[in-house]
Amino acid sequence: MIAAQGLGTVLRLARKLGPVIGKVVAVVGQGQNGLIATRLMSQFAAKAVIAIDPVSCSNTDVWHTFQLLVLDALRRTI
Repeated sequence: MIAAQGLGTVLRLARKLGPVIGKVVAVVGQGQNGLIATRLMSQFAAKAVIAIDPVSCSNTDVWHTFQLLVLDALRRTI
């Protein structure tokens, strides 16, 4: 039953998000719902799906570098 609840949540997200064909999509968090959303976005023909699973980080320099890497990856796929 837990997986069904996660699937329902992600399907509601997809309905609210609208068409993703040819778009770059980032899914933040790769737990149960994030993994389902990542797979669903690729099945919905997104141009690229970027899966992000943030870690706890108290070092702001490391966090800033991570953000720059994600932005660079987004720019390269557009």
